Amino acid sequence: MNYKKYIEALGFFVAYSESKGLDLTFPDVDDKREQNIERIINFFQSTSLTFEKKYQQLSLERIKEEYARKLTSPVQYEFSEGEIIKIQKQITVLMSLVTTIKDLDDPYQKYLLKKLDQLQVLSYKALFELDQFWGLVGEVGILTGKMGSGSGPLIGKIKELLGTVWQVQLRAENLPPGTPLPLKW
Repeated sequence: MNYKKYIEALGFFVAYSESKGLDLTFPDVDDKREQNIERIINFFQSTSLTFEKKYQQLSLERIKEEYARKLTSPVQYEFSEGEIIKIQKQITVLMSLVTTIKDLDDPYQKYLLKKLDQLQVLSYKALFELDQFWGLVGEVGILTGKMGSGSGPLIGKIKELLGTVWQVQLRAENLPPGTPLPLKW
Protein backbone atom coordinates (compact mmCIF):
# COMPACT_ATOMS: atom_id res chain seq x y z
CA MET A 1 0.00 0.00 0.00
CA ASN A 2 1.25 3.47 -0.87
CA TYR A 3 0.96 5.40 2.39
CA LYS A 4 1.66 8.76 0.78
CA LYS A 5 -1.33 8.43 -1.56
CA TYR A 6 -3.67 7.77 1.37
CA ILE A 7 -2.37 10.82 3.22
CA GLU A 8 -2.65 12.96 0.07
CA ALA A 9 -6.21 11.76 -0.54
CA LEU A 10 -7.20 12.59 3.02
CA GLY A 11 -5.44 15.98 2.84
CA PHE A 12 -7.22 16.85 -0.38
CA PHE A 13 -10.57 15.77 1.06
CA VAL A 14 -10.01 17.86 4.22
CA ALA A 15 -9.07 20.94 2.16
CA TYR A 16 -11.99 20.45 -0.22
CA SER A 17 -14.47 19.94 2.61
CA GLU A 18 -13.26 23.04 4.44
CA SER A 19 -13.42 25.14 1.27
CA LYS A 20 -17.03 24.03 0.69
CA GLY A 21 -18.10 24.41 4.31
CA LEU A 22 -18.72 20.70 4.84
CA ASP A 23 -18.76 19.83 8.54
CA LEU A 24 -17.10 16.41 8.72
CA THR A 25 -15.02 14.75 11.43
CA PHE A 26 -11.74 13.52 10.02
CA PRO A 27 -9.56 10.72 11.43
CA ASP A 28 -6.50 11.55 13.47
CA VAL A 29 -3.19 10.59 11.93
CA ASP A 30 -0.17 9.59 14.01
CA ASP A 31 3.13 7.79 13.40
CA LYS A 32 1.55 4.31 12.91
CA ARG A 33 1.24 3.96 9.16
CA GLU A 34 -0.84 0.76 8.97
CA GLN A 35 -3.34 2.09 11.51
CA ASN A 36 -3.50 5.41 9.71
CA ILE A 37 -4.28 3.67 6.42
CA GLU A 38 -6.99 1.63 8.14
CA ARG A 39 -8.49 4.78 9.72
CA ILE A 40 -8.45 6.61 6.37
CA ILE A 41 -10.13 3.68 4.56
CA ASN A 42 -12.76 3.40 7.30
CA PHE A 43 -13.33 7.15 7.17
CA PHE A 44 -13.93 7.15 3.42
CA GLN A 45 -16.21 4.12 3.62
CA SER A 46 -18.26 5.51 6.49
CA THR A 47 -18.57 9.09 5.22
CA SER A 48 -19.14 8.52 1.53
CA LEU A 49 -22.94 8.67 1.90
CA THR A 50 -22.78 11.63 4.29
CA PHE A 51 -20.45 13.47 1.97
CA GLU A 52 -22.60 12.74 -1.07
CA LYS A 53 -25.71 14.05 0.70
CA LYS A 54 -23.96 17.24 1.86
CA TYR A 55 -22.42 17.76 -1.55
CA GLN A 56 -25.83 17.41 -3.22
CA GLN A 57 -27.31 19.91 -0.76
CA LEU A 58 -24.55 22.43 -1.49
CA SER A 59 -24.94 21.90 -5.23
CA LEU A 60 -28.69 22.46 -5.03
CA GLU A 61 -28.20 25.61 -2.93
CA ARG A 62 -25.64 26.97 -5.40
CA ILE A 63 -27.92 26.26 -8.36
CA LYS A 64 -30.90 27.86 -6.60
CA GLU A 65 -28.85 30.96 -5.80
CA GLU A 66 -27.62 31.19 -9.39
CA TYR A 67 -31.12 30.98 -10.85
CA ALA A 68 -32.55 33.34 -8.25
CA ARG A 69 -29.88 35.89 -9.23
CA LYS A 70 -30.60 35.37 -12.92
CA LEU A 71 -34.34 35.64 -12.49
CA THR A 72 -34.14 38.82 -10.44
CA SER A 73 -31.42 40.53 -12.46
CA PRO A 74 -32.87 43.38 -14.49
CA VAL A 75 -29.96 43.44 -16.93
CA GLN A 76 -28.31 40.95 -19.23
CA TYR A 77 -24.88 41.70 -20.66
CA GLU A 78 -24.15 40.34 -24.12
CA PHE A 79 -20.93 40.81 -26.01
CA SER A 80 -21.18 41.55 -29.72
CA GLU A 81 -19.10 39.46 -32.12
CA GLY A 82 -16.62 42.34 -32.44
CA GLU A 83 -16.39 42.72 -28.66
CA ILE A 84 -15.78 39.00 -28.23
CA ILE A 85 -12.91 39.13 -30.73
CA LYS A 86 -11.49 42.25 -29.07
CA ILE A 87 -11.73 40.79 -25.56
CA GLN A 88 -10.18 37.50 -26.70
CA LYS A 89 -7.22 39.37 -28.18
CA GLN A 90 -6.85 41.57 -25.09
CA ILE A 91 -6.90 38.57 -22.77
CA THR A 92 -4.43 36.67 -24.96
CA VAL A 93 -2.03 39.64 -24.82
CA LEU A 94 -2.46 39.85 -21.04
CA MET A 95 -1.77 36.13 -20.64
CA SER A 96 1.33 36.45 -22.78
CA LEU A 97 2.56 39.35 -20.66
CA VAL A 98 1.89 37.47 -17.42
CA THR A 99 3.92 34.46 -18.59
CA THR A 100 6.93 36.60 -19.51
CA ILE A 101 7.15 38.68 -16.32
CA LYS A 102 9.83 37.36 -13.98
CA ASP A 103 8.82 39.53 -11.00
CA LEU A 104 5.63 37.54 -10.32
CA ASP A 105 5.84 34.60 -7.95
CA ASP A 106 4.72 31.30 -9.47
CA PRO A 107 1.50 30.75 -7.46
CA TYR A 108 0.20 34.24 -8.23
CA GLN A 109 1.19 33.94 -11.87
CA LYS A 110 -0.76 30.65 -12.14
CA TYR A 111 -3.73 32.20 -10.33
CA LEU A 112 -3.77 35.19 -12.67
CA LEU A 113 -3.51 32.99 -15.77
CA LYS A 114 -6.40 30.84 -14.54
CA LYS A 115 -8.49 33.94 -13.87
CA LEU A 116 -7.79 35.28 -17.35
CA ASP A 117 -8.63 31.92 -18.89
CA GLN A 118 -11.98 31.94 -17.08
CA LEU A 119 -12.68 35.43 -18.40
CA GLN A 120 -12.05 34.25 -21.95
CA VAL A 121 -14.72 31.60 -21.52
CA LEU A 122 -17.16 34.08 -19.97
CA SER A 123 -16.90 36.50 -22.86
CA TYR A 124 -18.76 34.03 -25.09
CA LYS A 125 -21.81 34.00 -22.81
CA ALA A 126 -24.68 36.28 -22.00
CA LEU A 127 -24.05 37.33 -18.41
CA PHE A 128 -26.17 38.70 -15.61
CA GLU A 129 -23.19 40.30 -13.93
CA LEU A 130 -19.73 41.40 -14.92
CA ASP A 131 -18.20 41.01 -11.46
CA GLN A 132 -15.50 38.59 -12.57
CA PHE A 133 -14.23 41.12 -15.09
CA TRP A 134 -14.37 43.96 -12.56
CA GLY A 135 -12.40 41.75 -10.16
CA LEU A 136 -9.39 42.70 -12.26
CA VAL A 137 -9.47 46.10 -10.53
CA GLY A 138 -8.33 44.32 -7.36
CA GLU A 139 -5.59 42.58 -9.31
CA VAL A 140 -4.26 46.01 -10.33
CA GLY A 141 -3.64 46.75 -6.66
CA ILE A 142 -1.94 43.39 -6.11
CA LEU A 143 0.23 43.81 -9.20
CA THR A 144 1.24 47.30 -8.10
CA GLY A 145 2.15 45.97 -4.67
CA LYS A 146 4.16 43.06 -6.06
CA MET A 147 5.85 44.81 -8.97
CA GLY A 148 5.74 48.54 -8.31
CA SER A 149 6.23 50.64 -11.42
CA GLY A 150 7.09 47.48 -13.40
CA SER A 151 3.40 46.63 -13.41
CA GLY A 152 2.61 49.47 -15.82
CA PRO A 153 2.33 47.38 -19.02
CA LEU A 154 0.04 44.84 -17.35
CA ILE A 155 -2.11 47.53 -15.78
CA GLY A 156 -2.41 49.29 -19.13
CA LYS A 157 -3.67 46.10 -20.77
CA ILE A 158 -6.11 45.46 -17.92
CA LYS A 159 -7.39 49.01 -18.34
CA GLU A 160 -7.95 48.39 -22.08
CA LEU A 161 -9.85 45.18 -21.34
CA LEU A 162 -12.02 46.86 -18.72
CA GLY A 163 -12.68 49.68 -21.18
CA THR A 164 -14.20 47.15 -23.56
CA VAL A 165 -16.25 45.60 -20.75
CA TRP A 166 -17.38 49.10 -19.75
CA GLN A 167 -18.76 49.69 -23.25
CA VAL A 168 -20.83 46.49 -22.95
CA GLN A 169 -22.12 47.64 -19.58
CA LEU A 170 -23.00 51.10 -20.92
CA ARG A 171 -25.09 49.57 -23.69
CA ALA A 172 -26.87 47.09 -21.38
CA GLU A 173 -27.65 49.78 -18.80
CA ASN A 174 -28.84 52.25 -21.47
CA LEU A 175 -26.20 54.79 -20.51
CA PRO A 176 -24.86 57.30 -23.04
CA PRO A 177 -22.17 55.84 -25.31
CA GLY A 178 -18.75 57.28 -24.61
CA THR A 179 -19.37 57.79 -20.90
CA PRO A 180 -15.85 57.56 -19.44
CA LEU A 181 -14.87 54.67 -17.21
CA PRO A 182 -15.11 56.16 -13.70
CA LEU A 183 -11.81 54.74 -12.42
CA LYS A 184 -8.69 56.70 -11.65
CA TRP A 185 -5.57 54.70 -12.45
